Amino acid sequence: MRKKVFMIAFTAAVAVGLCACKTKQGGDVLPSPEVVSTGTPAPTETAGTEAAGTDTVEQLPITNYDECIAKTTLPENYFGIEVKKVSGQEVEDYIADVLEENQVLSEVDRAVETGDAVDIDYAGYLDGEAFDGGTGNIGDLVIGSGQFIPGFEEGLIGMQKGEKRSLPLTFPAEYRNNPDLAGKNVVFEVTLNHVYVYELPTLDDAFVSEFTEEQCKTTEEFRTYVADMLKENREYETVLDYLLENTEFSDLNEEFITANLNSMKGYYEMYAQLYGLDIETFMLYNGVADADAFWKTMEEEMRREEKERVVLYCVAKKENISLTEEEFNQKVEELATSYDMTVEDFLAQQDRTYVEQSILMERGLDLLLQNVVTVE
Repeated sequence: MRKKVFMIAFTAAVAVGLCACKTKQGGDVLPSPEVVSTGTPAPTETAGTEAAGTDTVEQLPITNYDECIAKTTLPENYFGIEVKKVSGQEVEDYIADVLEENQVLSEVDRAVETGDAVDIDYAGYLDGEAFDGGTGNIGDLVIGSGQFIPGFEEGLIGMQKGEKRSLPLTFPAEYRNNPDLAGKNVVFEVTLNHVYVYELPTLDDAFVSEFTEEQCKTTEEFRTYVADMLKENREYETVLDYLLENTEFSDLNEEFITANLNSMKGYYEMYAQLYGLDIETFMLYNGVADADAFWKTMEEEMRREEKERVVLYCVAKKENISLTEEEFNQKVEELATSYDMTVEDFLAQQDRTYVEQSILMERGLDLLLQNVVTVE
């Protein structure tokens, strides 16, 4: 879901958050269970300290959006943009997705089947000797998920709780995770500790209260919240899509887009080094199979976001939206708090003109959203 965020803190520390947010194709920046099984080291304590200390300000060539006004032609009428109404079925579909993503594990007393989650201890042996990284425990391995080498998960099917089993397997001929094991015949000794099934939670007041951290206390409050959230998100996306499709841009700050992209790449590379991985392997662990396509997509998203900032600033200026010093200070305090910073530190790391322009962008967006027309 898109958010109404136009203030980007251009510091190295915040750029880490950008990397995390942009990795839409994968999960956390941590080794998968397979990495553990092949001996990939976790970051050392020293490396982690170095990463945490990388907080020097990296100023990017941000845009002075006043210079964009003469180069940008807005559509003749940007008020009254039609937005399709959110249906009751869309609300229920969203809630169904929430339940699906928050399934709970329940232990069962039967043999392992495909789709079950298992808790196992395992030890891998090459020529009778334990190999580095081949021993460990995993508490929620889903059978059929492909987290381990071919044959491992399939070899657990039919096991009962407490059972031990030897799995003679062969590592793939091309095994980037640990080339020393590529094509090698090994034996995994596995002990099955528990068998679980994933079950949907019950949609009741207790689930809603816990899931929303008590923002909603009943299922009806939750449905209202979801409907409002979907409505706001659709209005936001529809307005921005309309403006970008109907606005003429003569040029953009390509230097900023390139520098922002390079900054993001730099943080991927830094974290890859912390895990002792090359950048390609690190990105693969985070669900990025095609790095070139991934970076191309990131560049396109950054270019779109720059267009959004340009067009919203132009709307704000055309509608004579202004900002008092009191309003500026209040907004800066909110932004500093959201970044867990003092106002002084926040302003020390920001260009004041850019902060002011960003606030006007938000106000321009608010004005557009106030004038949308909901249609069936």
